[in-house]
Amino acid sequence: MFLAVGRARHLDAVDIMSSEPLVVRVTTNRMMGPSLSVGFVLPAYCSAAGRVLLGSLSEAELDSYLRSVPLERLTPQTIVSRSTLRKEIRKAASEGWYLTDQETDAGVRSLAAPLRDANNQIVAALNVSCYSGRVEITRMMSDFLLQLLAVASAIGQELKASRFLQRTS
Repeated sequence: MFLAVGRARHLDAVDIMSSEPLVVRVTTNRMMGPSLSVGFVLPAYCSAAGRVLLGSLSEAELDSYLRSVPLERLTPQTIVSRSTLRKEIRKAASEGWYLTDQETDAGVRSLAAPLRDANNQIVAALNVSCYSGRVEITRMMSDFLLQLLAVASAIGQELKASRFLQRTS
């Protein structure tokens, strides 16, 4: 995917039910700088990947998460209203992708899509990030979204075929 969009991309996973839900980032290059290196963590509530992952929660789980998580404004664009955040998380779930604009870091936009296992459960999120000064939101939507969804779908098909990350009922 990097060759197609020429931007930093990440695979993100989250332990939503832990006492401090964080997105754990595995970065495949260093284009976005050292702050987004392998193992970097950030709050799930303010990242595109985090919102995609949080979108898989039941209403009761999301209620619990939103009651317990401290919402810190990382940038002026970070959403810290619980009701607005709930709407955005549900939007991510219904759309099947999410875009953030400078919510985790000034100047960084991110677009994420879920990765699903053989049971169609969201197990991770694929993310592409770019500098807002170089790539407009309209370009992210027109040039990157379909590619991101296609790659996420292809990875999901591989997960289903390989039985990797399958959960038993």
